[in-house]
Amino acid sequence: MECFLLFSQEDLDKRGTKMERGENEYESCLSHKILFISGILSFGLLDGLTAAIMINEKGVMSELNPFLREIVIYYGAATLLVFKITVCFMILSVPLLVQYISKESMYWTINGFYGVFTVAGILAAIDNWIFMKMGDPFIDPRLVTGVTFLMLLMAINLGNMMDYRRNHANGCYYRSRITDKEWERMKKEMNYPD
Repeated sequence: MECFLLFSQEDLDKRGTKMERGENEYESCLSHKILFISGILSFGLLDGLTAAIMINEKGVMSELNPFLREIVIYYGAATLLVFKITVCFMILSVPLLVQYISKESMYWTINGFYGVFTVAGILAAIDNWIFMKMGDPFIDPRLVTGVTFLMLLMAINLGNMMDYRRNHANGCYYRSRITDKEWERMKKEMNYPD
């Protein structure tokens, strides 16, 4: 069974990094799928949709981000929504690329990263909605951005600590990229003593 947007066991075998995940392999794939989709839905779609509605009701100056404001002025609110979803997809794809390159599992780091963006998207959407209905944001958008960055730093650091413990609990977690046969061949080429 292959992971969604992750790597298959065949890819790992080709790279020579067979990981021993056991029972949690399928659970991690499922949690990555759910959190990736919820991150795109909340941080990309929900926040973008409420921002577009807020701009249509309150005017373009209700968007505090000058870059996004320029997108709305020149291209319209629909382009803003597409832009936010595209950027969100690209941001949320970064941990998957890092996981593909990494030799070790990053289960908790990736889940924490996605969880932060899911919560941040919900906070931003609620803040947009309250500003649209009451005329004053519930939480200052700069505070939401700052809290998001702090949560992201905390989630990545805690995830790294938990992944390190999980990966190194039973000694060596991954197989070397060099097989024994290749190592023997390399030793002979280098005249390495036995």
